[in-house]
Amino acid sequence: DNLSSDPDRPGGEITTYAETYENEAFYGIWGSGKKLTRPKWSDGRGKIKLKKSYFDPAPTGWSWDDDWFIDDESDLPSDTSDIFTIDVFEVQSREKLASWPETSFWTDGTGAALLSFDKDCNEHLMTRDDIDNEIPKGWKWTNQWQADIVGNVASDGWGYSSTRYDKEEGFPEDVEFVPYERNDHVSRRRRLVRTRKRVDGPVQEHKVKTKDGGWQYARHANATYHSNKQRLDFFRRRKWRRKLNCITPGQAAVFYILRDRDKRKRDRQRSISDTQEIQTDSEGGVQLTPHMYLTFKRDEYSMYQLRAYLYQARDLYGADKTGLSDPYCIVSCGSASARSIIVEASLSPKWSQSLVLNNVRQYGSP
Repeated sequence: DNLSSDPDRPGGEITTYAETYENEAFYGIWGSGKKLTRPKWSDGRGKIKLKKSYFDPAPTGWSWDDDWFIDDESDLPSDTSDIFTIDVFEVQSREKLASWPETSFWTDGTGAALLSFDKDCNEHLMTRDDIDNEIPKGWKWTNQWQADIVGNVASDGWGYSSTRYDKEEGFPEDVEFVPYERNDHVSRRRRLVRTRKRVDGPVQEHKVKTKDGGWQYARHANATYHSNKQRLDFFRRRKWRRKLNCITPGQAAVFYILRDRDKRKRDRQRSISDTQEIQTDSEGGVQLTPHMYLTFKRDEYSMYQLRAYLYQARDLYGADKTGLSDPYCIVSCGSASARSIIVEASLSPKWSQSLVLNNVRQYGSP
């Protein structure tokens, strides 16, 4: 069913928006200082620099409906899950041939040290006790921290490297870890995971407006985002939108964003002869299409129960050292999801299992 080609679809409205994200990191105060690992303005993945001005003018055959605005309705999944898995990375450093220390640095997945700040905005490295005490109200821990032994790590979860860890900069992007120790290794790290469970009962699915000016928070830029700030959150972003109207039917809404656009603008001002090169340099830019949405009024929805029967899978990839895998399957619809049982040591698992998703919300007429 192609929603965009069905003008008679009841209750729905197709809208087109240009989107960019405003990013900030926390280093005593929120801002775009050295701890911000992606552009101040970017796409959702943080890969492309996207200032609002980069979208001007509107694509041929399209016009702007209004000015930019903050999308304060959360696009995050509704917080209906009852169990979450939290992870931190333990990092240790030493001199060559020395023993590993008893003290550790605690970092996120990018290697950035986890910090806490006092009332005077003085930063401190977080301790293990700080992390253990960091649990939202209404939740409890269900187990102790456990080393993640999946992947290219030793049996106790450690990965070793000859690259020295820098608590200010973290590890470089090209750092490599191996599952064995050598005398010249000066750093090691392992991933620790722990599960927390909701104790105040399940929450019904709903979408809410963010409470803090549209900001979404995360422990680091590549982590999972949530709408309520937690003490370990050192990154936040919010989405800006601008609506587009089609004035020439059939005309594609495509933006051509030049990389390093500010620099190219200065180059163009210095030399008119560079203009043609800037306009035709396909390697220096990227094409972006705006986001299209089929929206419904908030009260136009029905609640369903989704039942999925899982039978089997074949010829899976062998991810373990044995050449086998421990496969499982996840079924999701909207913000509801369920996971199958784990079939250990198999490349052709057979589940023969039914998964049931309750409170699946579908908008529009049934």
